[in-house]
This record gives sequence, C-alpha cells and structure tokens, in this order.
Amino acid sequence: MMTVSKIFSAVAVSLVLTACAHSPPPKSTSVYDRLGGQPAITAAADDFVDHVATDKRISGRFANANLPRLKMLLVEQICSGTGGPCRDMKSADAHLRIGDADFTAWAQVMAILAPGKGDIVTVR
Repeated sequence: MMTVSKIFSAVAVSLVLTACAHSPPPKSTSVYDRLGGQPAITAAADDFVDHVATDKRISGRFANANLPRLKMLLVEQICSGTGGPCRDMKSADAHLRIGDADFTAWAQVMAILAPGKGDIVTVR
C-alpha cells in the first residue's frame, strides 16, 4: 500500500517530469503552461485521486465521493492556482466545508515533500 507521502511524491514527480519534458518556456509563460496545461494537470490529478481514494487510512473520506467529479475539481484547483483559465478556488470550494485541520494536513504534506526536490528532480 502506498503511503500518503509516496502518493504526493508521485504526483509531484508527474508534474515535474511533464514540465521538464518541454523546452524552457519564455519568462512570461504561466506555471500552468510550463506544467503542460490541461492534459498534464489532468493526468496528474487522475493518478493522485486514484491512489488517495484507495489508501485505507483516508479512503473513508472518499466512500461516497463522485471520483470523476473530484478529479475534475482538483484539475480546476491546480489550473486556477497555476495561472490557467479556470474559475477561482473560493467559489469552487465554498460548498466543500474544508476545515483548518483538512487544509493544514494538505499543507504539511506539501511541506514534507518540498525538501525532497533535489532527490525527485533529476533532469536539469
């Protein structure tokens, strides 16, 4: 079984490898474009949700979830956060009732992964 850390690492690696597969973009290009736009973000979100939804430690949170819709919303969130042509997260997430603990858990995982960039990024 994959740990949450491994899942987030897999998503991060997918995004980084997709971004690195393209030639260096001009400085005015958004992060969204540098990541590979909608196709790359969609592929990473699909993989991420599939792994998280089957992790026994947290799968209960997804028991009644519409996984295709969850994937679509995650793509929108990443799209918006990286400068892509998507709706803002405040309106997209208002109905989800995300609490401080939920957000903090997500932020902590990302903080754990960030120092591993040197180990994850192998293409310079």
